[in-house]
Amino acid sequence: MNQEDLRERLRDYELRMEDMPLYDFFIEVLMPEYAEKVVRWVWANDRVMDLRPLWIQRESTAPDIAGILSLPPLDKQYKWNYGLDDDGRVIVARQENDNDSDLSLYEHFDDRVEGVHYCCYDSNSTHYMMVSECERSDDGKVIGNMVVSGHEVDTEEYEYDSEDRVVRITRERNFLNPEAEMERAQKLRADLERLQQRRADLGLPGGALRSVGLAKSDVIVLEYAASYDDKGLTNIALHSDGNDKIVYQRNK
Repeated sequence: MNQEDLRERLRDYELRMEDMPLYDFFIEVLMPEYAEKVVRWVWANDRVMDLRPLWIQRESTAPDIAGILSLPPLDKQYKWNYGLDDDGRVIVARQENDNDSDLSLYEHFDDRVEGVHYCCYDSNSTHYMMVSECERSDDGKVIGNMVVSGHEVDTEEYEYDSEDRVVRITRERNFLNPEAEMERAQKLRADLERLQQRRADLGLPGGALRSVGLAKSDVIVLEYAASYDDKGLTNIALHSDGNDKIVYQRNK
């Protein structure tokens, strides 16, 4: 993975877009190019087909009930629509809600997956484009992922045990300027409020809304340690800012 290569890809997309609105560029220009490779569409109730290992356990509000749906949902709010190719690989990942939108498009190679992403996270339509590269080893394991936008570089590296299970994830988020970090914090606050309401709609316990402000540093390092037993993943512990906390615990 090379940060400068990703920045160049981002600039190329921006040049192609010219004066088009960003969302229109994704839907009218990029989406048709990728959708040609899609042979099957499936729905999921969460972001269960993310390329990043253990993402759903780290980020979902209800990871133990996340999964593929057998039928298209009547209520598509907060649901994910995945377009798959002949090999079952994700080409399109899309979520459309009242006040936010998320669209990821992927191209697969032998040693990597290149992605381009559209995100809009609030009712004020603050939106942006990102590019990514997911790196794979010779035996197909995901060993790294990098996402680059105009305000952040988000990098993850993965370690495996002898049974090819992810046991450690090191994530580094590098924010390029304070204004962008304030924007990110405001979006995160809106995300937390929406996710808390979703938990309530699912009948799950809530909890106090965390305070969200500016990061203490331009760089945030997060280290996740995953533990397993004979039934699979048991928990994920996060180490950040000198503190440890459990971010995932399997339901018994």
